[in-house]
Amino acid sequence: MKKFSFNDKSFLFDMDGVLINSMEGHYLAWQKAATAYGFSIDREEVYLREGEKGTVSGRDFLIMNNRDSSPDAVAGLLAHKELVYSAMPPGKIYPHVEDILKLLKANGISMALVTGTSRAELDKTLPAYISTYFPVKITGDMVKHGKPHPEPYLMALEQLGISPEEAVVVENAPYGIKSAKTANIFTVALCTSLPEQHLSQSDMIFHTHQQLYIFLTSMLV
Repeated sequence: MKKFSFNDKSFLFDMDGVLINSMEGHYLAWQKAATAYGFSIDREEVYLREGEKGTVSGRDFLIMNNRDSSPDAVAGLLAHKELVYSAMPPGKIYPHVEDILKLLKANGISMALVTGTSRAELDKTLPAYISTYFPVKITGDMVKHGKPHPEPYLMALEQLGISPEEAVVVENAPYGIKSAKTANIFTVALCTSLPEQHLSQSDMIFHTHQQLYIFLTSMLV
């Protein structure tokens, strides 16, 4: 049996909670939008749904709170959330993210970004110096089925021209992990927004980006 190696893999990254420390901002934006509709949203519920298409999250939040969940109502809630989020200071890139990306690039490893965020929101959120590492970007408005469905990661594999066995996913939330694992991709999880027990479906778990960077440095030889 061939020993598993990171050297011959492509890396597929989620964005929120993996590259950018933005999950608290997303929660606060959802909560402010929900308040305008007369209900409240639990922080953990938002974190657990990270990676899901906004239209699906918005519909479910309305249903859970016995509100009108028609397409117009969902669109209104999501538009309110995105307006609030766009007015917030942008989330900061996590420490050691660029170190990781530079290390992978220096080793000739291709990379893709796979996020439930819309392309317009991605372009506003992701700094250009980070965006350039990702020639392939899969956003929530490019797919019919968002995470936890495997379509986003399968689309990334197709655009990179690789098989699942040639990829590694870096995620931080259960829906993203399920999406990647259903696509049969080796998955690494970061405990940036949820505790380890929510990430148990992943193949490896790291508590910080620094831990992941040190590990990759030791593996990429």
